[in-house]
Amino acid sequence: MATSLQADKAYDHYLRTLLRPFRLKSAVAKQYGLTHSQVHSSEWELFGAVLLDMRGSSHTYGADLVSAEVKSTRIGGAGTFEYQYHRDSWQAKLTEDAHISHLFVLYSADYENLEVYILRADQVHNTILGWKPLALAAYPPHTTGGRCRPGISVGFVKAHGRLVLRISGGLLKSYDSTPLSSLLASPRCQRPGCAPA
Repeated sequence: MATSLQADKAYDHYLRTLLRPFRLKSAVAKQYGLTHSQVHSSEWELFGAVLLDMRGSSHTYGADLVSAEVKSTRIGGAGTFEYQYHRDSWQAKLTEDAHISHLFVLYSADYENLEVYILRADQVHNTILGWKPLALAAYPPHTTGGRCRPGISVGFVKAHGRLVLRISGGLLKSYDSTPLSSLLASPRCQRPGCAPA
């Protein structure tokens, strides 16, 4: 893993695999009276992996990356970064999410503007563990169905997170050169009372 954000590599990746293809598909869609409006969440996970120089997690239902969860939402959209917990794996995933860093990507509808924030595990720990009653209520024993999709608000992320990269009008405007070890703290929460996953 690199010692600092890989901003130049992530920006190049953004141009080649996100922005330019989106522009091309949008132009073709417009010719046919259609709209092309969404980049899949897995593309933001890959962007996060490049930015952090971090491998993907080997867990099917675990964190996206080895030491970070990646979330994305559109600027002016729902106003939250949604998390999803499934019936058979929510306990392990919720516990893991509470003990790792989180990378949040805010993007404009045309993908020309991005803001990327990082919150350390100690900044999200209590919020995420506070979702346990929601999951228990969504998945009572001996039933089927249910959904547990809590979220962290964009306002919370902007107020408590660290803005680490900003793209405006398709141009890289700023990035944080702080060492990753400081941005991410530890891959596991080190705060008193925060037990390892």
